[in-house]
Amino acid sequence: MAGNGVGLHTVIVRIAEGNDISLRLFDSCGFARIGVMRQVGLKFGRRLDVHLLQLMLDSVPADT
Repeated sequence: MAGNGVGLHTVIVRIAEGNDISLRLFDSCGFARIGVMRQVGLKFGRRLDVHLLQLMLDSVPADT
């Protein structure tokens, strides 16, 4: 396994709709937007979309 210190290969983040500051923060850290889960959140009686972001920490060859 490639060494990132803790054995992680990928990190997934979920951010509720309307949290633009968090989306920009994770964008600036190299996370890629990989999808949106439609109307799965509920806050103050309102259904919210949840954005999915992913950061690949290292590349592990397929044969390892």
